[in-house]
Amino acid sequence: MKLEKKRIKISFVLILYKILLEFSYIYYVNPVYEYMGFTYDLNWLKFIESYIFLIFIAINLPLNETKPSIIAVNVLNIIMIIPILSIYALKNEARVYLYGIIISFFITIIITKLFPEISIRLKFSVNKVLYLLLIINTIVVYSTLLYYNGIPSFELLDFNKVYKIRGTINYGFRIMKYLVVWQANIINCFFITLSFKNKNKNTLILMCVLQLLLYLLTSHKAFLFYPLIIVIIMIFIKKKRFIIFSIYGIITSIVVSGFLYFTKLSIMIPALVINRTLFLPAQISFQYYKYFSNNGFTLLSHSIFSKFFSTPVYNIHPIKLIGTVYYSGNWANTGYLGDAYMNFGIFGMLFFSFILGVILKIIDSVSNSYDKKLISSAFIVIFMIALTNIALLTNLLNGGLLFYILVLYLYNSRNIKNI
Repeated sequence: MKLEKKRIKISFVLILYKILLEFSYIYYVNPVYEYMGFTYDLNWLKFIESYIFLIFIAINLPLNETKPSIIAVNVLNIIMIIPILSIYALKNEARVYLYGIIISFFITIIITKLFPEISIRLKFSVNKVLYLLLIINTIVVYSTLLYYNGIPSFELLDFNKVYKIRGTINYGFRIMKYLVVWQANIINCFFITLSFKNKNKNTLILMCVLQLLLYLLTSHKAFLFYPLIIVIIMIFIKKKRFIIFSIYGIITSIVVSGFLYFTKLSIMIPALVINRTLFLPAQISFQYYKYFSNNGFTLLSHSIFSKFFSTPVYNIHPIKLIGTVYYSGNWANTGYLGDAYMNFGIFGMLFFSFILGVILKIIDSVSNSYDKKLISSAFIVIFMIALTNIALLTNLLNGGLLFYILVLYLYNSRNIKNI
């Protein structure tokens, strides 16, 4: 009964969230960013459809917040599926693609709900080896970046200079681009979660400082916000209130962003929160469908499997191609469903959604203690946010999802208490 009351409450809040999204599109995104393709062509039948789908999703979402996979599918619903439903009706987008998205999302949900977990547990502790490897990676990353770029200045705290400086960063070696992302996404955040959980202020402060330094060295804005995001997530996950508070949080962000825009106090914040985070990935996803449904699929010829092709299907990288067609040459990254469609059409969406569900069940399986569940639930939010802008294969390798699963598997929470 308690779970049903929670479901009813979350359903109403999700509907409120979608309504606010649509008001923000009509009165902010469309007037300001119509030149970027954010047109207004409301289809009332699709508008009703979108709310029917929303209610259907809300009825079937797992909500007991006991596993990382449950957190994951709820995050995807909030930041990816609902904005796509809004764009679908407001821009009169393709019904076939929207149905493909909904079915794909439900494949992931079904796997997380019905597939059994596997007992994956080391019989001995390798924490010392794990920590040694993580510390070695930390030393290599920071020493290399400092050697090739020197001591950073604080001018990157002015976000307007981020993109100008980002292009000048020297990583030294090709592999460093992987190691830097793993450092920011996995290693620093791993120690932040442990130190916060164990109330070790000194380690927490040190890791936050190292994360700030990594932002100053690389100019990737996301790195700067990860510590705050993770701490907030852990607080709400501990209370088993993450899902409802995440919806409240994003609703508050939209309201505050709208206030800042209409009072002319800030242009950057509403652009980042409403347009860049919520609507742009949704629009780009439909643009991938439009282009590749008419011009042929890429068949992974621009992925890590490119060596199996004598020549790629397209002479230009698809991300650059879509950016050239729709955004005057800027690169246009898409999420895992847009990328899946680009490669194999609707079948690709279904297949990669199945793979995502299996990955989430593996994460559930290696999260075999309370500490691991808490840590992995905080981490999984970061990766689900990333999936709105990058491919699943890219997230597994470049984004560090596989590395994260390995770290979680090797970590023995019963042996280390006070890091």
